[in-house]
Amino acid sequence: MPPPKVDFDVELGAEVDVPASSLKPGQELVVALDEESGELRVTTADGAALGVVPAAAARQLSGALRVTVRSVKKRADDPSKLAGVQARAVPAEAAAGPSSQQQHQHQQQRVGAAGEPHAEDPSGFAVTVSQLQRLAGDPATVLTLQDERLQQLLLQIDQAPDREKALSEALSQEPFRAFADSVTALLAEGKKPAAA
Repeated sequence: MPPPKVDFDVELGAEVDVPASSLKPGQELVVALDEESGELRVTTADGAALGVVPAAAARQLSGALRVTVRSVKKRADDPSKLAGVQARAVPAEAAAGPSSQQQHQHQQQRVGAAGEPHAEDPSGFAVTVSQLQRLAGDPATVLTLQDERLQQLLLQIDQAPDREKALSEALSQEPFRAFADSVTALLAEGKKPAAA
């Protein structure tokens, strides 16, 4: 059974000329098998080639996947250009929310053994599509989620060795606790988030 998520780095070769501003955290990428080389190639949703999935990560990937940008690394000699991308692959079934045409095409591509059941979230936490749509439809939540400081904090929590402790520490800070409370209220049926 594949792991719930696989993080990997894609180093761009010197010949790859992709503007750093063209990729943002959360943006979808496409991973497809190159039949000639047998490598998993990574491209942007609009088809710009980035590089290959490292062999260690490729061995962990199977089934239909949703791959997104976690972070971008800029070139030291030219910060306007990308040097690399950290990506996250999750089983397509685990990726909730409405699908774009690119995501649908990506889900149709098969990598490795397909159709394997995936482990459920051990905490039993689940968010319904209607709850996600409520979040996506709330302008204040969307604006807050676009804040780079929040994205950085969420990334730090996600990468922490003890995520529970990192989350607890973040929740002890008033701005993050107010945001978390507003999202929780919005997810609850029939409730509006409290203004922060």
